[in-house]
Amino acid sequence: MQINDYEAISKVMAAKQGRQAVVTCNPKFILVKSMSGRGVLSPDPEGVKAYHEPSVEAEILGSSIIAALDSSRFFDHIEIYEYNKGIVPRFEAWVAEVMERFGYKKRVDIFQYMFGCQVKMMNDKIKLMPTKWKKNETSHIMGDQYQIILPATSTPEEIGAAVRRALDSAVAGRPL
Repeated sequence: MQINDYEAISKVMAAKQGRQAVVTCNPKFILVKSMSGRGVLSPDPEGVKAYHEPSVEAEILGSSIIAALDSSRFFDHIEIYEYNKGIVPRFEAWVAEVMERFGYKKRVDIFQYMFGCQVKMMNDKIKLMPTKWKKNETSHIMGDQYQIILPATSTPEEIGAAVRRALDSAVAGRPL
């Protein structure tokens, strides 16, 4: 394979990946994070990480999401190796940060009532995919019937309000 072939494949992969963010929520906070990678994504230490009160206004939440999407990155095949080596240490550091910042005594308490929403922007659309957290500190995307799709030109207030609906449907366990 020639270098031009790798570049062409990377462009196709980047287009399919789009720009992504994740909203993580529990009773003490809402967190918006940029997601980056190559195929498999994880929170980007160089991207947005914005903590909010659970009562945050829709416009502020939407603005954080737009900023997180804007800083989402796609890595070439060389960059991804170094980036992936840090996934587990970054996750452990985040858990320690949340425990200290919000006064959790046990890590299980962070995840007990956690839910969220994956956000993907591509093809002039923003797709919101509510998630539930499992006991083993991983999340899973709920079914297609829970998804909300918005035009990429939506205002921060519209995006924030739609994310709130997605989060509410994750909590309720049914589409709203």
